[in-house]
Amino acid sequence: MTPYPPSPNDTSKPHLNLSRIDDLLAEFTITPGTEISVFIETITSDAQDRSALLQFEFFDDDQNTVRMENWHPTSRTFGDFRYLQNPTANEYNQEQIDLKVPSGAFKMRLTGHQWNAKVDTQVVGEVQIQIPSKNQLVTRFPSGKIVPFSSALLNQVAEVPRGASMVDITLTYLSEPGVKSLTPIQVVFLDEEHNYIPGVSALPKNVNFGSFLPLEKATDEPTEHKTSLQIPRGTAYLQFIGIDWQTQNAKLFGPVTVTASETKEFSIEKWIESIPNDAQLVVIDTTAPPLGHETLSLRPNNLSAAYSRIGTYVIFLPFSTLQGFPPQVSEKLVQIPREDFSYLLDLLLNKRDATNAIFISSSFPSINSVTAAKRLKANGWRVIYEARDDMEEFNRVGYSKWYEPQLERQILRIADQVVSVSSALDEKLVSLWPQLKHHAVIPNGVNTQVIQSASQLRSAEATRKRNETKTVGYVGHLTPSWFDWELIISAARRLPDVRFEIVGHGKPEKIELPANVEYLGPKSHAELPPIVSNWKCGLIPFKDLPLTRSVDPNKIYEYFAWGMRCLTAPMGLVHEYPSTWVYQNEHEFIEGLEEILLSEITNAEIQSLEYFLRSASWDNRAEEMLKLFESIKSPAKD
Repeated sequence: MTPYPPSPNDTSKPHLNLSRIDDLLAEFTITPGTEISVFIETITSDAQDRSALLQFEFFDDDQNTVRMENWHPTSRTFGDFRYLQNPTANEYNQEQIDLKVPSGAFKMRLTGHQWNAKVDTQVVGEVQIQIPSKNQLVTRFPSGKIVPFSSALLNQVAEVPRGASMVDITLTYLSEPGVKSLTPIQVVFLDEEHNYIPGVSALPKNVNFGSFLPLEKATDEPTEHKTSLQIPRGTAYLQFIGIDWQTQNAKLFGPVTVTASETKEFSIEKWIESIPNDAQLVVIDTTAPPLGHETLSLRPNNLSAAYSRIGTYVIFLPFSTLQGFPPQVSEKLVQIPREDFSYLLDLLLNKRDATNAIFISSSFPSINSVTAAKRLKANGWRVIYEARDDMEEFNRVGYSKWYEPQLERQILRIADQVVSVSSALDEKLVSLWPQLKHHAVIPNGVNTQVIQSASQLRSAEATRKRNETKTVGYVGHLTPSWFDWELIISAARRLPDVRFEIVGHGKPEKIELPANVEYLGPKSHAELPPIVSNWKCGLIPFKDLPLTRSVDPNKIYEYFAWGMRCLTAPMGLVHEYPSTWVYQNEHEFIEGLEEILLSEITNAEIQSLEYFLRSASWDNRAEEMLKLFESIKSPAKD
């Protein structure tokens, strides 16, 4: 029986071009030594083995034949070839043939041959080749049958529907057997010119590769993953990149699809109305940037996300606008621009019962925050003042120009509970308001994903490498208002064998650095691991100021997560932390640095850091804060 295209009434097969196998002749440009795959779809009149074959020929730049190594079968007539499989007659049969391009070959020719004259073999559509090294993937056969491929090979750019501010991202996958929890697919936002738009989404984030789609374990049958995502202004394309997760990759069935979402515009009023009456609600008024940025994430940002993970509903007010970041970050976490503060306050007073309702002024005792605290407390809300920095000292060095000491005294008088990140800051607040009764110290923390993603930097091999280095470094802001450039320069001159690497923003333009001090500029989280892997010590060389003494430095937790020691100026509770040397002057800085570099980091020391990190995650800090909130009796309404 001769195969034929399906009739118009036959809906079981698409209408496709068919051609005889003997007419197949296709040529492709390839790269020597690369792994490629040939995809061919055929239909035959009879199900007989070895009825047709595909011949492979490779040529160098001079058109000389180059043979594949260790390929079978071969013959004098066809050279390297492969018989085509046809297990069923009059049905589309798909085949994938994996090859390695021989050394020196730049062109490949495929030729079809009918081997059994009694069987009619026809090719469906065009032969396709897949070249993973060039991100050239085959996702479907001509008939439409999907070709599964490893998530590690995914590198797809999808256009965002014009005018869409919210999109639905859909893909179908099947987890590999080794997957324990999830497989990540990196998501990158691009503008019209395909330039990167930094980190701006409600997607989960990894310190190494930023925003990602989490494909949860699904090994029984292909599963559809769908995410509705509000995209930042200026996004024209989404790029999806598979992360090679070793044994934890997934099989993808077809490309990722991006469509305009049917999700309605976000309404803060409807969101507040949707909160169950017995659920806890926390409103955080802060000087911090909006939620969603991959690098600018302060204590309020981290705690807000942690509160929501624990189950608390959170409304986050950043210092200014949302800067294109989405208002709804997750089911229980939203943010609104500061211009809507008054509107929000009216909604809270009219729509929300004060039971289990908490207002937090996070280092922002502004006139608006103080006014909101008064109104909410008068209606039964609990009020918390969270001090993460000495705002008076920030004002003194030219920052936080909005600050007024009398406003901070007012918020201290209003607050049911005051939380500081350090003992020095706690003492400062008590001195501002001696009648302060309920105050506690809860330091900063570190994101769990930072701890997990940096685990290799705390391995035995990484520690061995650190013990052989004389490189130290710093990551953070470099303003001369508090970064002690004179100390670094003097220490570098006295220790010419020690290499200092400086990463961050704000370096003074005219400063001259010794040869053993290298300024590396600002770096993303993804760029840091290979840099810091060669550091034995992380530095916090701040000037001895009231401003710095009250700080609990976030960077010390990152240094520990990266498996290194820390040499720091006195501040916060650092004197109680493991693997930390505290200096008071240049002599002690030099002495501490020499001791750090001459002594080996031991396995016991790494284990001590592991224990410290487990107890210092933002989730742990959020639980401490919530327990503190629960201990406060709700104030009576006036």
